[in-house]
This record gives sequence, structure tokens and C-alpha cells, in this order.
Amino acid sequence: MQKNKLTLSLAVIIVIGAGLYALMLPAKNNPSSRTNPKVAEVKKASIVSYSGKDGVDAFTLLKENATVESQDFGADLGVFVTAINGVDSNNDSYWIMYVNGVQANESASKYITKNSDKIEWRFEKFTQ
Repeated sequence: MQKNKLTLSLAVIIVIGAGLYALMLPAKNNPSSRTNPKVAEVKKASIVSYSGKDGVDAFTLLKENATVESQDFGADLGVFVTAINGVDSNNDSYWIMYVNGVQANESASKYITKNSDKIEWRFEKFTQ
């Protein structure tokens, strides 16, 4: 009888120990619970918007409202925005500026805003 109690007690301890061990392991890679942080970031930050200010260029206002990376192509072409708030342009997606809902046809550093302007930067796929 003593031997049976000892065996049963040992079995219970092993089962409890295995259960605690399983609870302490990190969660398995379950596709439904796994997220890609970069994709989530892009979805969250896919539009940056702000109001214009009379006489101030859109690029200056963007820098006041977000963390910006850019490349300057000189006086003729102006500045090309390469990243906003850590979301970088890539081979097929870019930050595109819209003024009052219409895609801009000049660079942000060349567009002088008005108080009535609504400036939006959208992270979009490039289509030809």
C-alpha cells in the first residue's frame, strides 16, 4: 500500500511539473496570432495629414508634424521624401503627397501652402 501511494504521489508530481513547464514555454508560432510588426506599422501610419500655413512649404510643415527622411535633388526638382515616422519607401511603395485630395505635381519643398490646404501623405503602391 505504501508503495502504491508513493507511485501515485510521484505520478501526480510529474504531471503537475510537466503542466507548469508547458505553461512557462513561449507561445508557439501560431499564424493567426503572429503579426508582422512592419506591416502593422505601415497600416497604422499609411496616412499623415496636416493643414497648410500661408507662405510655408509643405516639406517644412511635414518636418514639424513627423520624423522625416528625404533626399534633396536640388533647386529644380526639390526634395523627395523617402521615409515618414520610420516607414521607408521601397521598390514598389512610396510616400505620395496630396493637396486637398489631389495628387501633387511638384515636390513638397516647392509647394507653398495656404491656410485652407489639407496636406496628406499616403503610403501607396506605385502603379504605371
